[in-house]
Parts: sequence; C-alpha cells; structure tokens
Amino acid sequence: MRVFRIPMNRWVIIGFILAVAVVAAITAWSFRSGLTWTGICLIAVAGPLALLYWYMLLVNPARAEITADADGLLLSGPPFLDLALPWSDVARVSRADLKTDPLLAVKSTKRGMKFGQYRCGTFTLVGGGEAFVLGNSNEAVFVDAGEVRLLLAPDKPDELLLAVQEHAS
Repeated sequence: MRVFRIPMNRWVIIGFILAVAVVAAITAWSFRSGLTWTGICLIAVAGPLALLYWYMLLVNPARAEITADADGLLLSGPPFLDLALPWSDVARVSRADLKTDPLLAVKSTKRGMKFGQYRCGTFTLVGGGEAFVLGNSNEAVFVDAGEVRLLLAPDKPDELLLAVQEHAS
C-alpha cells in the first residue's frame, strides 16, 4: 500500500500566518489607540474568517491523500472528494499537465476549491467534460476509467504513475 499526500504549498501557509499576524497587530494597535470599536469589529470579522481559512487551507489539505493498495485507488480530499476506484476499472494511465495540456488542462471549478496550485474537487476541462482533480502541482497523472476521469498531482507524480501502471496492467 502506497500513500501519496497532497499538502498545501508552504508559501500559502506562510502567507496565511503573516496575514493573521498583521490583522492581530492592527487589532492590538486599535485597542491601544483608543479605537475600541474598530478592534472589536476586527475581531468579530477577522476571527471567524481566519478560522474558516485555517480549516480550508491547513486542515483539509493536511488530510488529503491518494492511497494505492491491492484493491484500487482511494482518493480522500475533504470536503469535496471521497472516491474509491477499483483497478479493474482503470482503462489507461498517462502523464498530463494541468495548465498546458490541450485536452486535460483544468478550465474551471465545478465543485471544489482551487488555491494556488492546490486543487480538490470536480473541474471542467479545456477539451470538454470534467474530471476529479486532487493535487498541488501542474504535473499530474491522468487515470481514465471510462466515465470517471482522475487528474492526480501529488508531490511525487512519477511514483504514483508507476504504482498505477503496476496494479492496473
């Protein structure tokens, strides 16, 4: 059994932490300067937004993974993607670029999230149709299973490609 993780890009995490630190500093300054209501409003608005973004940018991607075991592929990309695909359904597998491929490039989000290069959910494709996408880069592995199409872009796409080719053939 091989597990391929899909973490959020470190620069996104650093940017999020810096944004929270800046808002916290402005809030502290507001209270010290006598702008109490400004500080209260910042806490009331920025607090819940920070919690939401923390959950969507840090917690969910930390739980996202692709598992290749004896039965098939298991995709877990909370909250948008939870899929099991048996090896017998895999018709073909190949490499794809999510940005430049003439048929498999990601066009728009149908149901999911895209933040930087991190993508999770169902996306429409430039060549028509849609695919389940889970990844954090543009270098992806395309898995065609008839009506189900997967574009998977973990940290090590070559290892995933070999694992799928090994089990699917």
